[in-house]
Amino acid sequence: MSIKKRMKQIQYAMLATVLLVGSPIVIMANTIEPRVFGLPFFLFWNFLPATVLFVLSIWYSKLADKLEEQEESEEG
Repeated sequence: MSIKKRMKQIQYAMLATVLLVGSPIVIMANTIEPRVFGLPFFLFWNFLPATVLFVLSIWYSKLADKLEEQEESEEG
């Protein structure tokens, strides 16, 4: 799979993650009582998108650097 295609997939994953934050699921998450990793579910639901976006951003940045190096090597 090409780097550009992978970068596009990461962009879609980032968009989906952002949409999860503002979705009506948050209202339901506020009424659920179980714990995930020792955190109340609502707190976990709020930390999850931030963590996922952080990881996806790092991955996207590394792919962008790799693409830039690849394009430079093709030019010269």
